[in-house]
Amino acid sequence: WMYTAGMQAGSVAYSAASTAYSVSAPLRETLNFGLQAWTVSAFDWLAGSVSPSSSSNALPAPPTFDLYSLPEVLFEVQGHMLFESGFVNTDPHPGNIMFLDDGRLGLIDWGQVKRLTVEQRCQLARAVIAVADDDEILAASFMRAMGMRTAKDLDWTYSRQAYFFLASWSDPRVLEIGGPLKVEEVLNKVDRIEEGVGEFWMPM
Repeated sequence: WMYTAGMQAGSVAYSAASTAYSVSAPLRETLNFGLQAWTVSAFDWLAGSVSPSSSSNALPAPPTFDLYSLPEVLFEVQGHMLFESGFVNTDPHPGNIMFLDDGRLGLIDWGQVKRLTVEQRCQLARAVIAVADDDEILAASFMRAMGMRTAKDLDWTYSRQAYFFLASWSDPRVLEIGGPLKVEEVLNKVDRIEEGVGEFWMPM
């Protein structure tokens, strides 16, 4: 499921980046900030195609990259930040991914980040493994350990919230509660959520 979700994310990211690059081209040609005799965009700056001393307005060539390696790279980067460094960008949508000229990825917009202690990283890792192993009981247990509380304390509620956060939204357990747009409504009808996952909400 992770590979499928990653491929879907990669496809969206590629489409968004291509569109943004095309639409922004006229702006990069015409905008001048007055302080320098050069034009710069976020892409140009990340790609290293302009510098404060540059006097050329030539546009960089469109970035080239291996689309099929993109999901693996993104998962490795996000996994490293979540489980090794404990410092994670909690807003990793396609608009915050830049494709550089040399094939590397540039991750931008670090205005929304979260630090995780070693213990928090271990707790999150246990929940990820439980979901990946299709163990609903353990998934429920780890959601409780991360602070989630419900009115009836049903394993079903905790496990479905875990699958929503940590599995693909096409997972049968997510679909059975109406998909991502209905999760909160359906879960609260069955077993009202009184406390969420607190510190873990943004990283998840």
